Amino acid sequence: MNNNADFLDVYGNPVVVEPHRWTIVTSVGIRRLPWTSIDSVGEPLASTIREYIGNRLTTESPIDALNCHTNLSGFARFCKSKPTAPMHASALGYLSHLTAQGRRWEWARTRGYYRFFAERSHPGFDRQALTTINRVVVGGNRKGGPVRDGHPLTGPLTREESLLWRNAILSDDDDTYEAVRERGVAMLTTILGLRPTSIIHLMESDLVRDVVIDDMPFAFALDIARAKKRAAPRKLLRRIGIHPQLADILHTLIQFNHNRHPEPTSAADRPLFYAPKGNQDFGAAGWSESSVGIAAILQRATKRYGVISPRTQRPLKVFATRLRRSAATALAREG
Repeated sequence: MNNNADFLDVYGNPVVVEPHRWTIVTSVGIRRLPWTSIDSVGEPLASTIREYIGNRLTTESPIDALNCHTNLSGFARFCKSKPTAPMHASALGYLSHLTAQGRRWEWARTRGYYRFFAERSHPGFDRQALTTINRVVVGGNRKGGPVRDGHPLTGPLTREESLLWRNAILSDDDDTYEAVRERGVAMLTTILGLRPTSIIHLMESDLVRDVVIDDMPFAFALDIARAKKRAAPRKLLRRIGIHPQLADILHTLIQFNHNRHPEPTSAADRPLFYAPKGNQDFGAAGWSESSVGIAAILQRATKRYGVISPRTQRPLKVFATRLRRSAATALAREG
C-alpha cells in the first residue's frame, strides 16, 4: 500500500491521504486520523503504525482502524518516553502502565500490532518474545450484567416504564423536522430494537409497500441492513413488516428530506437520516447520519418526552442498547 496516495477501505469507501492526516468514513461519522504526534516519535515506530492502521482499513473495518489509531497513539507517546527500550519491552511496559490506570483492556490492539509485525519477522519485533506476549490475558468487561441484574438505569425497562415510554412516543404530535426525526429513531429502536449502526444505513428505497414475507402480506416493510462485524454495510439485508404508523413517520421524514437535501438524486443513495453536513467525497456514506448522531437524536427525544420512571422517580434513562435489551427481554418473556 502506498502511504502517500488515496486508497479504498475494505468497504470500498475512499481514504483521503494527506501528509499529516488521513480522512476516513466510519459508523461514527467522518473521522480524521492525525499523524503529527505519532510521527514525532520517529522511525521505525511511526511507519509501522501507519502500515498497521492501513492494513486494518483494507482488511478489517474503518472503526477498527479508528480504535487502533487511538490506542496506538497512546503507545507511541509511551515509547517516546523510553526511546532506547526494545519494542517487546516497550509493549510489556505499556501493559503495566495501562493496568495501573485501570485500562488494561486497551492493550489488546497494541498486542495485535506487535503480533502483526513479529509474525512477519519485521526488524525490531522479536518473534520469540511474541510467545510471552500472546500468553498475556487482557480480560474485558462483564457480559450481560445489566440484563441479569435488572439494573434500574441500564437494564431492560420494566413493563410500566415501557408502557410510559411507548405512550410518550405515540402521543407525540409535533410535526417539525426535528421532532419527526426523533420520533422515527425512538420507534425504530423501541419497536424493532435496531442498533444505531443499522439505522444509519437505512435508505429511502428501503421503505417498501405491498410485499409478502413468509407467506404473510404486509402493506409496509423495511429492508434493514444487518449490523455484523467485518461485513460490508448493506451486504446483508432482512425485510421486516412494520406498522402503518411507523411507515407514515418515515414517509413524512422522506418528504422533509426532499425539501432540505436535493442530493443525491437516487433513492437507493438517499439516507433516511441525513447528517447535518454532507460530504460528497464519500458517496452515500458521506450523507448519512452517524451512529453518534442517532444516539444524540434519541437523547433529545428522551429529554423532550420527559418520562419519569416509577421505579427510580427520576427521568427515565433511555439509550439504544437499553431499548434493544428491553425488546429482547419482552420477546423472551413471550417465549
